Amino acid sequence: MNMVEKNKIGLVLASIHTGSACGVWSHFARAAMDEKTSLFVFPGGKLNAEDNMEYLRNPIYSLANAQNLDGLISWSSSIGCSSLSELSDFHRHFGDLPHTTISDKLEGHPCVRFDAYDGMKSLTRYFIQTGSRNIAFLRGPSSHHSAMDRYQGFRDAVSESGLSCNERLISDPFDWARGASACVQLFAARGLRPTQDFDTLIGSSDLMTLPAALYLQKQGFPPDSYRIGGFNNSIESQIIPFSTVEIPYTKMSAESFKILKALMGDPKHDVRDVTLPCRLVVRPSERRSGTQEKLNLQGGEAFADALILNINRGGGGTKEALPRNGYEIMYGDT
Repeated sequence: MNMVEKNKIGLVLASIHTGSACGVWSHFARAAMDEKTSLFVFPGGKLNAEDNMEYLRNPIYSLANAQNLDGLISWSSSIGCSSLSELSDFHRHFGDLPHTTISDKLEGHPCVRFDAYDGMKSLTRYFIQTGSRNIAFLRGPSSHHSAMDRYQGFRDAVSESGLSCNERLISDPFDWARGASACVQLFAARGLRPTQDFDTLIGSSDLMTLPAALYLQKQGFPPDSYRIGGFNNSIESQIIPFSTVEIPYTKMSAESFKILKALMGDPKHDVRDVTLPCRLVVRPSERRSGTQEKLNLQGGEAFADALILNINRGGGGTKEALPRNGYEIMYGDT
């Protein structure tokens, strides 16, 4: 058996066509090329999820096994497990197949994480240091470890800046795909208004932030009337450009392959967990100069609606499809 045949690596994740997942798998594909290994991707959907009938894809996971693969990388936090025990049960069917996880830690297996807490804290601190005083926050799912880290990072940044957390400005936990619903809770149920009750809106992910901003635009509050932030630096943050946090997927994929190859060489190899820093991304829309090019909001909204519809139907957007408005990514300090 040659070297390539011994290095068949699987990547297990819920999706390759929504949110940050649109670009995640390509980083692992590049890492596989660098390591001269074969990569097989298993986008099996969230477990038992009825939304978009994701449960119909769950059987894909059964193909990720020791008969087909030599090693496995699991983006465990994307699978949609409601508890650590459910997550452990899911991974138990991989048996003795060497595997490492991303984001969610499993006992006995190394994990590669990104520092979501510090990433959200940096974004929130940036907004406060540049004038924000009343920040509304859209919470992600309470069962998601990274979503909870982001929420805590937000709260700590606010309190450490000498401001108080206004609980009315913080939504209940919502699924990643329910950003508009989270915003409806603030706007319709609680009667909160941009510019009057909050000057900044931060979503736990870009996937939540974009539909929330589009909802507020339809209520008469255009995105340039308040400040907007998200998390992931996914395609959604480039439609109505807003500041966000970039997850270091290139480094995460490289570290995952490094760890996995060590385990494949020696299953008892002592491999430590790895936590990588995120990077703050400040969009040019934050530089409110008179010469700053403006986004065509009507065209941007139409494109966003089309993209969201495409994603909901199971399609995927690409960066090449974005309106070419000459925007550049501006990086600040983490």
